Amino acid sequence: MKTTSLFAFCLMAFSVAASTNGLGRVPPMGWNSWYCFVDAYDASTIRGIADAMATNGLKAAGYEYINLDDCFWHGRDAGGSMIVDTDLFPGGISNLAAYVHSKGFKFGTYANVSPWPSICRIDAPASYGHESNDVADFINWGVDFLKIDFLGAIAPGFPPGFTETAQEVATRWHDLLSVSTRPVMLSLSGGYFEGWKPDLANLFRISGDINVSWQGVTNNLALAHRSARLAGPGRWNDPDMIFIGVGNGLSDTEARSFFSLWCITAAPLILSSDVRSMTPATKAIVTAPELIAVNQDPLGTQGIRVSSIEAIGGNLEVWCKPLSAVNARAVALFNQSSNVANISVQWNQLLLQDGPAMVRDLWARAGLGMFTNSFTATVPSHGAVVLKITGTPLPPPIYLSDISNRTVTGTVSFDRSSELYYGFPVLSLDDILYPKGIGMEPPSSIRYDLSHFQGSVSRFVADIGLDKDTRGVGSATFQVWADGIKLLERGPVGPTNAAQTVWVDLRGRQNIELVTVGTGHADWADARILVWTQPQFTGIARQPAGTIRIGGVDAAGRTNLLLASTNLSSPGLWSAVATNTADTNGVITFPDQPTNQLRRFYRMRRQ
Repeated sequence: MKTTSLFAFCLMAFSVAASTNGLGRVPPMGWNSWYCFVDAYDASTIRGIADAMATNGLKAAGYEYINLDDCFWHGRDAGGSMIVDTDLFPGGISNLAAYVHSKGFKFGTYANVSPWPSICRIDAPASYGHESNDVADFINWGVDFLKIDFLGAIAPGFPPGFTETAQEVATRWHDLLSVSTRPVMLSLSGGYFEGWKPDLANLFRISGDINVSWQGVTNNLALAHRSARLAGPGRWNDPDMIFIGVGNGLSDTEARSFFSLWCITAAPLILSSDVRSMTPATKAIVTAPELIAVNQDPLGTQGIRVSSIEAIGGNLEVWCKPLSAVNARAVALFNQSSNVANISVQWNQLLLQDGPAMVRDLWARAGLGMFTNSFTATVPSHGAVVLKITGTPLPPPIYLSDISNRTVTGTVSFDRSSELYYGFPVLSLDDILYPKGIGMEPPSSIRYDLSHFQGSVSRFVADIGLDKDTRGVGSATFQVWADGIKLLERGPVGPTNAAQTVWVDLRGRQNIELVTVGTGHADWADARILVWTQPQFTGIARQPAGTIRIGGVDAAGRTNLLLASTNLSSPGLWSAVATNTADTNGVITFPDQPTNQLRRFYRMRRQ
């Protein structure tokens, strides 16, 4: 079996330019007509959907959009406006939108923005060349959500004589909506993830239409992981709609996993089944309150896969999503394999310190108690156990690309690759996109002075490999040096080698140097150091009966970590003795040491 673990992830959503309409600060929730009806729906159908969602618990659970997906118009009038099929939609779309709004929902619709006609009706011309007309119609109708589709069918020369790119077409829609009188959430569909899409829309598909099967779920989940670090409030990766209940052969176990992983990855929760006739099992899955809370968490960080172990029929995976609650992580233990399996998560995979952490089962809505260093669950085939784990965080990372005090030799780039890939210059290892990191064209090196940090640098961590922009060429060796001593060497690494996470202990070190030799574009993705805050040495005096009195602790009683060492000259030899809360007199109690032990020195660090 092969085990991979890439547990470097951002605790905060990466901040880059995004659509500026202020919408979609959490992933949108709603319903779409496509997978359950395709073109077999009319105004009465949609009114029935709105009635059902208003009363069956979906509205109460947070689902707010009701969206049409194609097939509602059949031509254009002399002024270029869409002609709505009034046999199917008496009173037009504005009348239907008003009804949806009256039920407390928002209303969405669809535009085919390519030069090709609708796939539903050959008499329904596309919106290309009619953008101004269609945006005006949508605003007049009362549209709150717009999906623009067929971007993947747009490219210069396709069809012959066509000159625009998909980005240029999408930009035109974005610009027209940005000056409209009504705020409209914009969704991009068609094609795969490209780096320009998050700047133009609130959500953007990362794949073609999902295969309505278990394989479709796992395939699109892997694609969502690829661009996870580029998502965040107002800009969501969209692995497509939730087809639970469509009659696709998913078991209840698989349906729970489907919903679990869409919640962990902060995907839009857009249902596409006939919610007028949900089974109790389907309703329980798509309204699970603690799972929805994970998806809607205001921190807005997309969860990623932090561990994967190969097994028969699929991998055993651990996914993690940082939450806004203090020191909390949502974790999915996901069994893609053909057999029941035990899956474990280690605290360090979650950027939590070893020691006790509280674990809660989010499907059972029950606390499981305190566990030390790790947690293991037995997970059925195609099942997912979803947890909330609250522990003590590791120090926040400092990215080396953000530190200006550095010495560079050779060709080195920061937070970007040498060439365009996925439509922009992003660092990419194993198709995973990294907004932070260092790219090197070997032979190159970069050296950082660590002595100026206020506190001790404990560790260096990075994901290493050859960037995808090498196009299958090159071979590089990665080295980490500190104070003139080589601490790590990996390689030679070729273009077919999987990315790997490396870490180096830097306690007591004064500098670090990253070196690459060979050829190809070598990435130190998410290259970062962990820095502990400066320990406090003053105001500590040994007291009888196994206590230590700490000066300057306030009456609020903050949590303190007591450290001990037998060697004051080496900062790397301090170890934890106890974690406790000081009383109002500044006293914490710790396990007393045997009298025959070496002389021990103590210090305290406030947590």
